[in-house]
Order: sequence, then structure tokens, then C-alpha cells
Amino acid sequence: MQSCYKDDTSTANREISTIQVNLGFPEKATIDLGLNEEYTLKPDVEQKDDLPLTYEWEVDYKVVSIEKNFSFKSPRLGSYPVRLKVSNTDGSVFKEFKIRVNSQYEEGLLILAEDANKEGTLSFIPKKEGQFLSLTDKANVDINSFEKSNPGDKIGKSPTDIAVRENQIFVSSEEGKISAMNYKTLELEAVIESPDFPDFKPVFMNIPDNASKSSLILNKSGKIYNLATLEHVVSNNSTAGTKVFELKTQMLPTQNYTSGFFWEPATSIFHNLWTRNANTGTRFNNQNMIQFFAYGDYCYTLTSSKSDPSIIKRSVFSESRLTFIEESTFTNTNMTLKPDSKTLLIGELSYLAYTNGRSIYKWYYTTNNIPSTPYITLDIAGVITSMARTPAKEVGKDDLDPIKELYVAVYDENATGLKGSVVVYDLETGAKKATFANIADKPVKIFFKKRK
Repeated sequence: MQSCYKDDTSTANREISTIQVNLGFPEKATIDLGLNEEYTLKPDVEQKDDLPLTYEWEVDYKVVSIEKNFSFKSPRLGSYPVRLKVSNTDGSVFKEFKIRVNSQYEEGLLILAEDANKEGTLSFIPKKEGQFLSLTDKANVDINSFEKSNPGDKIGKSPTDIAVRENQIFVSSEEGKISAMNYKTLELEAVIESPDFPDFKPVFMNIPDNASKSSLILNKSGKIYNLATLEHVVSNNSTAGTKVFELKTQMLPTQNYTSGFFWEPATSIFHNLWTRNANTGTRFNNQNMIQFFAYGDYCYTLTSSKSDPSIIKRSVFSESRLTFIEESTFTNTNMTLKPDSKTLLIGELSYLAYTNGRSIYKWYYTTNNIPSTPYITLDIAGVITSMARTPAKEVGKDDLDPIKELYVAVYDENATGLKGSVVVYDLETGAKKATFANIADKPVKIFFKKRK
């Protein structure tokens, strides 16, 4: 059986007064705000009948307001779930979204530089989520970010390197200290110095971005020190001992223990220092190191003969124990890849980007074909001081930027005012995408800071 009732009767048989709420953005959206930025939301609410309405706003699962309009401001970084409940005598509807309070340094390019007095400076080019950094307006570049976050503090004279470990950024300087700052805000949290080692002048920091508690620091003298990244204590590295290494290194960033590659020029021995010393023994006798790097399960070296520098060897080893895998020898009388070239490994595309003068080349390192023609040549004045890139896709995460970007720091000593610039290129094709001219002091190292 079935029957119908007239919907506008005065008994409990009328059609319910449904509520419709429009917040002006999609359900489950994320609203991005800055610290202490005020946000006001005026929902558009309609219902079939003119019944009394009540409102309830929850932020982080706590009721904060019963007014129709919503206002929010937070002095704390983080994500806040928000829920609106609108009710009448017939029922309720719910709308949910998220407010994310961001640092102004959430994601983008950090520029470590030194001013005319060799004091370290840190500036930042922000990148919006899901958008290329090359689309950032130059007016939004934050100059002297460290100074703004830390009035009166100094990074140190002659800055050398940037490294990240979880929630901290480390910046080293030849002044003999390492500054540890908050990853989100760039606020200085600790200054690491080593009065027990007067010659401590860190140049490269092999600090992996993981739970590792000890890292290798390559000193200006070529000596290796240990850094306890939690306790902020510097100590001698017993594995390296008194060995003196060339001022270039690479670490294994995927490992949870201390590991790093170093070249000892006095003995022509290539080392991987971790809980023990794996090395190449006499394999590189009478060889000079040109470049070395590791990717995946392999470590690659490119060396030249001391008696005839045109004779080049490309060698491949296992990345951890330096077990020899293969070697090829070829002749090149016009090597564009030099020991002092700035390099950037593009492992997922199997090439090494490197500089020679004002040009950038790409070498597909599984071959012996060292290029003679660059794929990028600067079109602005100055010399290249550093390179960085949009990070490679992380396992299990969406790749929002399928076309990656290459960032090139340039120093023009003849420029007036700020002498440092950053030029952005398509990583694969070398096509120029943007120029951020004269936005920093002399760039020492640039580093892409991911959103965490």
C-alpha cells in the first residue's frame, strides 16, 4: 500500500526544510594563510522554509564560534581542520575544509651568499604549491631572509654550504661555525662551534635528511670531522684519521648511517667512509680525479692519466663497498668537464649537468661521450657559482611538476647593488624560463627547499 500527504499541512507530514550551504570553494578544500593573517568567511545559506538557523564552527575539533560568519587568525604554523554545522529544527548539514598556516619560507629556492664584507646572507625565492618557481613574481623574492628572522644575528663570514636534516637547516662558514635554523621559519636555533679544534673551518657538510645522528664534515684543510647533528658536537673522525682529502665530496643521502665519498690526491685513493673505510686501493695509481658521484646502486668516477691527461678512465663501482664493476678508457684532447666544474647530478635521466665557463653541458655518464657543445649558455653577465633543481619525484607522491626546472646562480662582479642573480631553465631542454636579476649578494650555494 502507499499513500500521499499534502506537504504543507500543519501536522508532522510536511516536506523537511533542507539547507544548502555554499562556502565559495569546493568541499574539502585547503585555504593557505600566512602567520597571523586574518581570514573571514561569509557562507551563503539557503533553506526551503524560513526556519530559525543555528551555526557552529569547529577548528581543530573544538567549537570556536556560533556566529554565521567565520574569522580565523593563528600565530602558529600548521594545518587546522575546520567544520561548519548549520542546523534548523529539521536537521543539520556539515561543511568541512582545512586551513593551512604557512611560513613565508614554505617552499622555494634558498640562496646562500656573501656580501662585500664576506658576511653570509640568506635570501629566498618562494614557490607556490603546484606552480613552477619560474612563475614567481620578482617582487615576491625575499631578500636577506635570515636577517629578517634573526635581527642582530650573523650566519658567519665566508659561508660555504647548506644542508637539511628533518626540521633544521644547517649553514656552514669558514669562520668556524655551523648555524642550525628552523626549517619552517629560518629562526636561529643553535650555533655549533668547536673550540677544541681551532682549525675547524667546514666547507662541505654530508648531512643526510633522515634520522641519522652523525654526519661527516669536510674541513678547509682537507680533514674530516664528525658532527653529532642532535647534540651539536664536533669530533675527530677516527676512520679518516689524518688523511687529507680534495675539497669535493658526495654522500649517500638514502642511508641512515654516516657515509661519504672522498678523494685522497696524495695516494690517488678513492674512499667511501662509513663505519669502516672502503677504498679503491692501488686501482687509481698515477691518476688524477676529474669528478665522482653516486646514483642508485653505483658510484662513477672519471679520472685522467698523470702522464697524459688526454687519456681518460670511466670507472663504475658498487656505491657502498666500492667493489669494482667495470672500466673503460678513451682519449679526449678537449675535455669540457673539469675538476673545478660545478656539477649537478640528474640521476633519473642518467646525466651529469656541469659548468665550463659561462656554459652548462650534460654528460650521459653511462657513456664515454663527453660533450663538446653546451646545452645552455648564459645570456646575462657574470659567472656561474652554483646549480640546483626541482627535486625528483618521491616514491608514493604525485609528481606535480612533470617538467623539472634547473636553477643557475650567477655572480656579476661589475653589477651595481646586489650582484647575484638566478636564471631558471627547463631541466631537460635547456630552454630559458625566467631570470631573477640582482636579488642576492654573491651566491655561494643555492638549495631547493621542499615543503614539509
